[in-house]
Amino acid sequence: MKGLAIWQFLNFCRRQPRGQGIPVLRLLDRIRRLALLSEDRGLSQLPRSAENIDAVRLMTIHGSKGLEFEVVHLPGMVTSGLPRNNVPPRCPPPDGLIHGSEGLTGIEAVKAGHDEEEECLFFVALSRARNRLQLYAYARQADGRARSPSRFVAPIERLLAHPAHVPLRAGPTLTGVPLSITWQGRPQWTDIQVNLFERCPRRFLYTHVLKLGGRRTETAFMKMHNVVSEVFEWLKREHETTSPTIDELAARFEEAWRSRGVTEHGYAEDYRRIGKRLVEFLIESRSRGVSAPAPPISLRWAEGEILVSPDGVAHVDGGSVTVRRVKTGKQRSNAFDDIEYTVLHLAAVQAYGPHAQVEVTYLTSETIQPMKISSRKLESRREKLQSFLQAMRAGQFPAKPEARSCPRCPSFFLCGDLPGGAWEQEKL
Repeated sequence: MKGLAIWQFLNFCRRQPRGQGIPVLRLLDRIRRLALLSEDRGLSQLPRSAENIDAVRLMTIHGSKGLEFEVVHLPGMVTSGLPRNNVPPRCPPPDGLIHGSEGLTGIEAVKAGHDEEEECLFFVALSRARNRLQLYAYARQADGRARSPSRFVAPIERLLAHPAHVPLRAGPTLTGVPLSITWQGRPQWTDIQVNLFERCPRRFLYTHVLKLGGRRTETAFMKMHNVVSEVFEWLKREHETTSPTIDELAARFEEAWRSRGVTEHGYAEDYRRIGKRLVEFLIESRSRGVSAPAPPISLRWAEGEILVSPDGVAHVDGGSVTVRRVKTGKQRSNAFDDIEYTVLHLAAVQAYGPHAQVEVTYLTSETIQPMKISSRKLESRREKLQSFLQAMRAGQFPAKPEARSCPRCPSFFLCGDLPGGAWEQEKL
């Protein structure tokens, strides 16, 4: 299998289209796009020259359409295995757009279509077997809890042979083994770094512990946001408690745009106009209250230290203090569930008292949202935060694969099993 995979990959590399730039970088960018758009399935198809190999052929149900085999093994016949759980689309269709969905909302129509498609896929899987079909469902999960069989099993159970219970033992993998790290002193992280650990501990390891560097491939949209972020960093550095003149702001934006903006793009002028508007709203949002210095705030635990840098601090009516965080994008519905905001809240209360308010400015949607969190949820997240620090200290950096995020990660091509041995990390 490994030999076939290498052979397939070499053939793929030989068939790359010509273009500008370094060939290796073009190849890697294309692989990222194929993985991101799920257009890499053709690379996993067995070549004709290997069709008669005496081996088990591993494939998806979609990939098996139109084929037939002497024996078919169908694993994962458990709840949430087949049928899979319905995941709402990131961009739900408008109500009534899908044909035959009268009386249903767009989300309801998607769910109905999902259930129907999963049942069709199950039929495809069953009908691929010529002589023998074996269905597999594990009775217990790794943590010992019972697992229910798929609801697709009951309608055909009378046609199945009596089940055989086979105990399986999974050996340890390198991926789950913690690293042996000797920390020189107490580790210190920023709130942004801890937020990355929540999203993917393995990427946190590559970026902030091993310091491998690398950046995501920047689209024109991302470059525009980077310009806005650069102007904002200048404002915090040069005008923490004051406001720049119109000419100063315009000159700084133009300088940032020339160095980091989208200058050779068909919609360059549109991106530039959007970027200027984001900066304008940023200035408007800073005018609320009386700006004050915003020094970093240190949160200390036995396992490590977190250094929190607010994007701004302001005294508002009534003498209360508002601690600000600025985001160039839009607010997600569950944005305040990110550990970043819990850390910011804890820092604000520690530095400015229990009545300090955290608010987040979203430049794209031009909204300012005060953070609200119950005492119960705050305590739960405080415990979660401490567990993160304990995991970092213990060298636990598991990967969290995600179809849309991983291909964009700078460490996409090196993420895998970690080497063994002892590591020594200097104090950051």
